[in-house]
Amino acid sequence: PQRPTKVIFEDRELLQALAPALQKIGVKATCYPHNELLDAMVKDLEAHMNNDQLRIPGLLSGNKNTPQMVGDLFNAAAEFYRAAPWIQLSNDDIMAIRVLPQKEPYYVSVMGQGGIEYGMALYLRWGDVESIYLPHDHPMEVMPAEGSHSFLFNEITEISFDDLDAIEKYGWRVANNQAYPFPAIFEPADHVRRPDRDEILWYEAVLRAIPEFVQNHVKKNMDGELQPIEARILVSTSTGQKTVEIKFPAGDLPLAEHLADDPYDEDSETGDTPIPFDRRAMEGDMARVF
Repeated sequence: PQRPTKVIFEDRELLQALAPALQKIGVKATCYPHNELLDAMVKDLEAHMNNDQLRIPGLLSGNKNTPQMVGDLFNAAAEFYRAAPWIQLSNDDIMAIRVLPQKEPYYVSVMGQGGIEYGMALYLRWGDVESIYLPHDHPMEVMPAEGSHSFLFNEITEISFDDLDAIEKYGWRVANNQAYPFPAIFEPADHVRRPDRDEILWYEAVLRAIPEFVQNHVKKNMDGELQPIEARILVSTSTGQKTVEIKFPAGDLPLAEHLADDPYDEDSETGDTPIPFDRRAMEGDMARVF
């Protein structure tokens, strides 16, 4: 009773391959060509039904982005996800990263050790990193004027419809159902921009470099803390070999100043034991904004 009475195909070769088997179980098969007008009607209906929700453009909306370029990014992201660098790196392990010939570094935090959000937070200036650790009531207060960059791994329900269509059309690689790549720039006034060509190429190189950095260069002391390290890593990308420079730590985090204003400091009257500050506990909220 749950079988369809008819299956409509857009691909004639697929129809010819499956029609005999469908006929044996009493299911008709027919072919209708792809209808761009119908696609446009569906998009209009979608826009009407979601008029109060944020519209997220697809990755191909970025300046000079091509299906091949985004496909290479997805390949790098799948390998990054399977390497799970968050096992060794915490949210507070900020790295300074340059993809040569980049002059000034960007700053990257790998998210995932808290088990809530997985991916990377990207900061264009060290001051943007420091602002996260200074007292504030809400992450939106410290959002840079040009927006906050992140590369997240999301479930399918949190991905742009345009990206899902492109994944099906071009066969972009995804590690699993919880690891759909979602790079985005969250700008003020609830606007979301997708990375342009240069940003995608930067992400591809870094996604390939960080797992090698963790595997071959990261070392910990007896207390389990990462030791300072600088490394130059050669990676293969869609535009050829790139040299990625990674420095850890990227700088001195103002943790002591933040902890001084921590609302969980020990109460001198009650003698209660303070609850240690843990940015990983904030991982989900931070990633949604950054």
